[in-house]
Amino acid sequence: MSLIDPREAELRKKPDYRGSSVALTATLLSGLGALLAVAVLGFGAGGLFDQVRVMSVNSVFGNWETHIPVAARGLAIPLGILGTILLLGLYSKWNHRYTGRSDHFAILGPLTIVLIGLTLGVWASTTMWVEPDAVGVALDPKFGDDEPWDAGAWILYTAKWWLPGILAVLTVLSLVARFIGLRARKRDAAR
Repeated sequence: MSLIDPREAELRKKPDYRGSSVALTATLLSGLGALLAVAVLGFGAGGLFDQVRVMSVNSVFGNWETHIPVAARGLAIPLGILGTILLLGLYSKWNHRYTGRSDHFAILGPLTIVLIGLTLGVWASTTMWVEPDAVGVALDPKFGDDEPWDAGAWILYTAKWWLPGILAVLTVLSLVARFIGLRARKRDAAR
């Protein structure tokens, strides 16, 4: 019978990665992978949003096709979600091994990585969004009964500007909060 606590024995078996280049490399690679996975998710979500948008701004007789293929949207969303979950888990694991603390992220937190990826992915998808048949009116070429857009159609039409803009503002706020938190943590450590 051993007098050593089993948890302590397991900790002694694990190598110490605190500050190691292996942990830093694994943290950076998994963080970049997570960023890419979230960008793919954002691209797929932006493509899905474009499908809803184009159905709202065009009439029943108008064009409802988007430039983002259905297969790309259909694969981007589940693969983006799965990749995000797996790679953010790895990012957290290796980041905590690198810092030696489980309550602190050395570089960026997962929320900031998600916001950066979503901003980039959604912005990339908005560059491919379809223009409506006519701005301000849903054309009816069959019966000539054109319908002016309501407020919802105008909001969806302008989403190509405000959607990536809101995500960009949230990303900047997250980065600012991160650096303010780092500065406060350094100030507290100096005391």
